[in-house]
Amino acid sequence: MTAYVSITINNSEQNGYLIGAIGLNNLINGLYSLRVPKGLHLYLQGRAAEKSHNTPMEILYHHPSHHTSISNVTSVRTSIASAELQFNWSVSPDFIGGPNIQSSSILLVGGSIVTLLISLFTLFLFEQNRKVQQRVLDRTAELIMSERRLVEI
Repeated sequence: MTAYVSITINNSEQNGYLIGAIGLNNLINGLYSLRVPKGLHLYLQGRAAEKSHNTPMEILYHHPSHHTSISNVTSVRTSIASAELQFNWSVSPDFIGGPNIQSSSILLVGGSIVTLLISLFTLFLFEQNRKVQQRVLDRTAELIMSERRLVEI
């Protein structure tokens, strides 16, 4: 299945149009070549922009294992060139994607603890640096006093 698209190109000297064709099969294969978790299914509908909004959208693609018992559907509708497309990603009960809540909670707590430890270590280093600077100032003052006494003697 092929969809035709056009893009208007404007610059300071002239206007132009870029016309091309998109192979919907290649688009869908590209989507599924990414890691699509089990239980996540694409349902793509579309209609020509010149048709009335009352005209039902045609089914352009639905995943072969599209379930009727859908838990959740996320839709994105867009109008491009001469077509209106609606991408529906449905989630069936066998969906296993996404992060494990327990693992992400452990990662959050662990990251917070590591951040706290690094902050405490940095504060410790600043305090040690301040103490060393104070010692140097004290010893320098003692040395100056000793030199003055020596000069007086």
